[in-house]
Amino acid sequence: VLFRSKRVQHDCEERSARFVVAFIPGHAEVDGALSIDTGSIRGQTACRQAFFACADELSLETIDLLPYFKQAKEAGLSVRTTFARDMHWTETGHAIAADAIASVLAEAVVR
Repeated sequence: VLFRSKRVQHDCEERSARFVVAFIPGHAEVDGALSIDTGSIRGQTACRQAFFACADELSLETIDLLPYFKQAKEAGLSVRTTFARDMHWTETGHAIAADAIASVLAEAVVR
């Protein structure tokens, strides 16, 4: 993975392109924190930490989608953002992620 990541990074730099990786928050983080066992939450926290540590080590630009999901929930979003059975995003979850990614990338282009 390290070799491929560095190669992709090099290829992007060569083309004046940007490579950005988004962290997808886990089900327990966005919808099920109260109903999922603490082991799942700890696992997702460990995964988050490992992801950002690897990205930092590789100097990869990242987008953390969790704050956007939390913001939508705090704004009164009552619709689930993930399906209860398979934990994939619902239409609402996809819309939140798409808006977040578009917003971050558009802001970065303006800089």
